[in-house]
Amino acid sequence: MGIPGIGRVAGWVTGLRVAVKIAVLPTLMLVPLLFVGHSYLSLQNQTISVAQREQRGVAYLRASYSLLLDVDRVRDGAGSPDTVAADLAALDRITPAASRAMPALPGAEALTLALSQTESAVAAAGHADPSQRQAAWDAASSAVTNLILQDSNDSTLVLDPQLDSYYTMDAVMNRATTIVDQAGKLAGMYRAGSGAGATDKALVVGALDAAYSALGSDMGVAFQSTHQGSLRPTISGSLGELMATQAVLDKSAASSSATDWAALEGRIQQAAADFGPAAMTGLDRILGARAASHAATERSAEEGAIAREEHHSLEGAIATLSEDDREVITLYYVQKHTTKEIAEVMGVAPGTIMARLFRAREKLRNKMQEAAR
Repeated sequence: MGIPGIGRVAGWVTGLRVAVKIAVLPTLMLVPLLFVGHSYLSLQNQTISVAQREQRGVAYLRASYSLLLDVDRVRDGAGSPDTVAADLAALDRITPAASRAMPALPGAEALTLALSQTESAVAAAGHADPSQRQAAWDAASSAVTNLILQDSNDSTLVLDPQLDSYYTMDAVMNRATTIVDQAGKLAGMYRAGSGAGATDKALVVGALDAAYSALGSDMGVAFQSTHQGSLRPTISGSLGELMATQAVLDKSAASSSATDWAALEGRIQQAAADFGPAAMTGLDRILGARAASHAATERSAEEGAIAREEHHSLEGAIATLSEDDREVITLYYVQKHTTKEIAEVMGVAPGTIMARLFRAREKLRNKMQEAAR
């Protein structure tokens, strides 16, 4: 599927000499860049409707997060495939509404596709040969994490300029899900005995340690930045339990006992099952309070001046991005193309585009934080 307008430009550029391309392409990308700051900031500043859409995104996250936990339980032999089927049926019911809740974003097709891929992976895992069972359920778990990532990527949550809601969202969508997925994968390696090498296990342990570290950092920023007094007491207990499993993981890293790893995985599952809903409840409260606040009072002249200053800061931050990062930001947020369409034009995998979008947003957020100091 081609991108209207982009194909003609691409064809025109293809006919140019290399030296001319080098001169022309940056100019082509700078033209839409003039509109990026306004488009991106406008999306963030639709405060009431955005907060409400974010709350619907959290509702979708609750369902997909529950699916991830249930898939992981089936993967380690402790869960029921019927529960997974019920989770998928629930997501089937809410995905169209979740997609319609984001009319300004190109999320509908991508979210539906990600769910379809998840359903296919789960079906394949359910019919896998016993010798391939672990690998098949690993693939199903990865498909669910991709579904959650797609929800994160297409939801206005990832554009939220408020640090408390952004980092609480990131803690659940990216960090906790990685811990659940990778812990299940590691436990499966130990169940397989000699089937998994020490290097493979070490790589998964490294990914887990990085996810734990990022989870603690995310929630630290969220707690320090929030004006919602209930956030810390709502989350801190379950967060502490989940973070405590990292110490057990580090002590168990030298163990070769499948029984030890099964017990640790069960503990991680329970801690993650407690943390996720608590974090999402805290996130809901932040978003609800924000929507209520903006509904009660109109924006003051002082707030307008601050917004204009933030707009200028954002434009300056965008200008510091690399050409690749500016390009994907422009195509995605200004021209409203899907990650799949952008990937086709740029000749890379959709996952690469999603990674570039994530990286560009992180850079913009860091630049804006620096400008605010």
